[in-house]
Amino acid sequence: TTAYKMKYHNTAGKDLYMMRCGPYVKIGTTDNVQVRLSSIQSSNPLPVTLVGLWKGMGHKEQEWHDALQHLHWHGEWYKVGKDTCEL
Repeated sequence: TTAYKMKYHNTAGKDLYMMRCGPYVKIGTTDNVQVRLSSIQSSNPLPVTLVGLWKGMGHKEQEWHDALQHLHWHGEWYKVGKDTCEL
């Protein structure tokens, strides 16, 4: 969709991150990973940890979402279990 294309159009130059909360991981982009981590943590009852950060690789977000589509849970969250996160 157009909204989907617009979202990924604005990710160039941003950092790509993976955060974990229980059996779920979130893939997204940010300009400030600490602020983003705090924001995500404030809306989750379980601890959220940063498990990956790729500087300047925000343009790869759509590829990661596509690769993990079979594990999609909700929004940008993917249910990976406890061992799958070792990507």
